Amino acid sequence: MFKRKLNIVLAFAVCAILLPMTMSAEDQVTRPFKAQSNATQVVNLMTGDWLFEEWGEGTHTGRYTNEGSGHPGYGSGVLTAADGDQIFWDVTQVGGNPPVVVFTGGTGRFENASGELTGETSNMEVVIDWPTMTITATVHYTGWIRY
Repeated sequence: MFKRKLNIVLAFAVCAILLPMTMSAEDQVTRPFKAQSNATQVVNLMTGDWLFEEWGEGTHTGRYTNEGSGHPGYGSGVLTAADGDQIFWDVTQVGGNPPVVVFTGGTGRFENASGELTGETSNMEVVIDWPTMTITATVHYTGWIRY
């Protein structure tokens, strides 16, 4: 009898551990994503390498900060939401019109996140102080996120 009770308890324990893992992947929902930010990108004109930082407010993130870096044709970064959860991203059309940001996972509620954004800039200002170019702009993003 003791062995049977132990097996039942172990079965419930395994289910309790596995259930949240299976539910999180199955319960992901695709949602529209919009954000507005102020951004600064510093580009090394000799190599094309760039650094990016941004602060803004978006659906699903609240106020956020965003940092990234890259080189011609590719970049990656991390967006940190108001509650500290993060979204990882890549961009492959650097310099394209418009660049496409692809979500590649994250932490907290954004674990296994996917999606993509495009951005439109306004209020752009470019300052060249050889060998760097600094671009500041307001960016409006639209797209989708699945988490």
